Amino acid sequence: MKIKSDVFLQFFRQNKNKYNVIFLFGHNDGLVDLLFHDTIKILEVDGNDPFSVSKIDARELKENPSILNDNLSTISMFGEKRYVLLDLLYSTLSKKMEETILDNIKEDNNDYYLIIKAGAISLKSTLIQFLQGSNNCILVACYDENKENVRSKLYNLFNKYNLVFSNEFMLNFLNKFSSNSLINVNEIEKLENLLLNNKKITEEELLYFITDNENISYDLIINLCASGNIKKSLFYLNSVYDTNSSTAIVRQFVNHFKMIEKIILLNQKGLSIQDAINKIKPPIFFKNKPTIAFQCSLWSIKNVNKLLKMLIKLEIKCKTINYPEKILISQFILSASVLANK
Repeated sequence: MKIKSDVFLQFFRQNKNKYNVIFLFGHNDGLVDLLFHDTIKILEVDGNDPFSVSKIDARELKENPSILNDNLSTISMFGEKRYVLLDLLYSTLSKKMEETILDNIKEDNNDYYLIIKAGAISLKSTLIQFLQGSNNCILVACYDENKENVRSKLYNLFNKYNLVFSNEFMLNFLNKFSSNSLINVNEIEKLENLLLNNKKITEEELLYFITDNENISYDLIINLCASGNIKKSLFYLNSVYDTNSSTAIVRQFVNHFKMIEKIILLNQKGLSIQDAINKIKPPIFFKNKPTIAFQCSLWSIKNVNKLLKMLIKLEIKCKTINYPEKILISQFILSASVLANK
């Protein structure tokens, strides 16, 4: 069953006992993440309870496909439903992984809740087609942030503090917000903290306060880095980074440079860069193709492999070293941009 993202939470609160598989996906990774955490709150899931909650990521599912079945079939010690949280958000969902998920959810089973978050997936995929027609699954596609939602939140916030601004200002101010829902949530929280301590504030001060977030995402940061633009990449990282970002951005870097590696290898086998880009799966969005082609001209297989090894070390450092992860990622971006410029 497919539900629109803006009505999903309300629908799920009223019908949470009727469905046991929730699949949240789309290129608005911020909205996917927000809905994922809100779903867990509605179900009152204790993420620290290993007896009733299992957490699986893409790497674990890829290396051990049976791990999903093992966790779904495990009976809770206290006779309650089992909660399985499957995080595929920053990984490419392969056909094999789709088949693994399908094999485990084809039969109705009320002994568990399976909550999955994933990135952009073709609506024609076998998994998506099955979920749309299933009676025990909810499928939620998360597309770009609806600017009307942002407008409504801003008006409510300004009304709360008895602030009135011109229509021209509101239009310009709204354009500074992102297509990524999580970034907008963070910006509006920052804005409310500002208004709490400033009873009188001008339009100019507000325009200066909010970062120009339009189309800022980890994809933008990674593309700037891979293109050798150190300054902008670090600037935007500082704008959108939060404490839960390290593993996500590292894995997105890995996926991006593995894609570049595939294109370069196809080019070495005789395909033109453009033909190689068109052949890549999952397909590259047409607006991004010129940027990817430019990046392929900057990188060699040797340097891509060097960078992928750096990313393995970076993920280990982020998980094991007691050192600010944001600084570790910033240092990596600096090194990667230098390689691109060489």
